[in-house]
Order: sequence, then C-alpha cells, then structure tokens
Amino acid sequence: MASSTNPLPQARLGSTVSKDAEAAHDSGSISMAARMPGPPDGGDARSSMKFLAVIVPAHNEALLITRCLASLQIAAARLMAAVTDPPAVRLVVVLDACTDRTADTVAVAARAVSTANAAAIRGTTRTPGGARVQIVRVNERRAGAARRAGAAAALEEAGESNCWLVSTDADTTVPPHWLTGMVRLARCGADLVLGTVEPGPGLPADVRRRWRAHYHSIDGHPHVHGANLGISSSAYRTLGGWPAAANDEDVMLVRRAEAAGLTIVRTAALTVRTSSRRNGRAPNGFAAHLACLATRG
Repeated sequence: MASSTNPLPQARLGSTVSKDAEAAHDSGSISMAARMPGPPDGGDARSSMKFLAVIVPAHNEALLITRCLASLQIAAARLMAAVTDPPAVRLVVVLDACTDRTADTVAVAARAVSTANAAAIRGTTRTPGGARVQIVRVNERRAGAARRAGAAAALEEAGESNCWLVSTDADTTVPPHWLTGMVRLARCGADLVLGTVEPGPGLPADVRRRWRAHYHSIDGHPHVHGANLGISSSAYRTLGGWPAAANDEDVMLVRRAEAAGLTIVRTAALTVRTSSRRNGRAPNGFAAHLACLATRG
C-alpha cells in the first residue's frame, strides 16, 4: 500500500546533509537532527512526548506483515535504548477488509508481545518485552481511510498527551534507527517528517536501474510516501487528519501541511524498504510505479 512518488515542491528544511539514503540506512546516521533548531532531547514542547504510534494499514498481507512487525519491534527496542525519556510505543495494525490470514498472523504477533511483556514484569526472563500491538478492524479498502482509523485509535489512547504518529505499510520493513530518527527530529521542531523508500529484493536489475535513475535519495528530496511519514499529533489535528482516499492520501496531507506553513523535514537518512511487487494494494501506488517502470524499454 505504499503511496505514489509524485514530487512536491521542497518545503522548509531543517538542514542539508550529503549522505545518500543507502549509507544512512546502514549506519543509522541522523545528521539532520543535530542541525535542526533546538537540542535533540529537549528545549521544545515536543520534548515531553510520551506516546508514539506506528500506523500499519493491511489488506491481505499475511505473507509480508510478519517481517514488517519484526522490523518495527527492533526499531522500538532501539528507541528505548537510544533516547532520553523515550515515549511509549504502540503498533496499530489496521486490518482493512482482509480475507486471508492477516488477522491470524497479527494476532499471533500481538500475543507473543503480551506474553513477553508479562514475563518481563514478573521477572521470569531477562529478555525485554516489545511494543504492544493494537488491532483495529475496518472494511474500507482504502489506504487513506485505514490510516485515518488507525490514527483515531492512537489519539484516543493518547488522550490530550503530546504524541507522534508514524505511518508505514505492511509490505515494508524499517531500519533499526527509524523510530529513533523520527523522535529526534520531532524533538528538534519538525511537524512532519518525510523519509525515502527503496525497493526490496526481487526487482529485476533493469527495472531497479530505471528506478534509481528517477528517484532522488537526497535530503530535501521531492518524494512523499505513506510508508515513511511521521507527524506530530498537533499538526495532524490542525490538518484534519488523513484524507479517507483510496490513494494519494499522503500527497494530499503534505500539500495541506505546506499550505499551513508547517515545518517539514525531507530526509534521506530514514529509508525504508518496500516490497518490489508490481501488483500492489493501492491504485497508483508504489507497486504501480514499479510496474510502469517495468514496461519501459
């Protein structure tokens, strides 16, 4: 359900750094945070952030969502270790009209985390627990509506607390430093963070070359992906939330943010990997973009 790569005009940036996306993905470097106004772990109202929710819409993703959730658990554990006063993390999986075993797969993952957390509380294991998995069910068949439902559930749990809403997709894996980078940029004043995407394994070499030729993995990039987006709860409410659209809901949200003059950071230091399938869930999404590249000579 990764969204389109339609470029938007460059928004206000916190900095410009020269590392390419792949090097940043491997090293976990978040150089941009150091150059944003305000200290990484304080000095802004968002330093009091107590809650972070990762929204994962899923429609018939039984084959891929386990890897997605595993990568998010690793990122949550890294956040807990790397950031002063880290926020509580919830993984909000939105099951959207699933007819395969996605619901069963997510339920197994949720139970495993609950069991591990209970054991950690009892002191019967030295293994730390993980981020709690919350399941939301909708029957929309629209990525925008599913993301909106997930955000609503997260905001209900957060109440009036300041929180950060992160969005990815069920066919996507994130690097270990992903949530740490999001939180540091948020604490430095970002209202909205836009990361980059790279195709996962299995993409034919000629298609990958075409993709690289047209994709800008640089800070200040023009891309927008629902699979790699973070926004403060205050900004989210100001913008009216995710549009309940079948596709391009991410582009619509970012255009609203630009019009509102919000602080937007476009970084290549936070790169996720989305499946290289060419038959995706969202019309005009990332899979459709790859399919289009595959037809070009």
